[in-house]
Amino acid sequence: MVKIPMVVLGVLLTSSEVVLLYLPTP
Repeated sequence: MVKIPMVVLGVLLTSSEVVLLYLPTP
């Protein structure tokens, strides 16, 4: 079984939040 490190999950969450901030708000 492959376990995803918590660090990778944190980076994905932060990157997604940054993308949402840069996206134009409707």
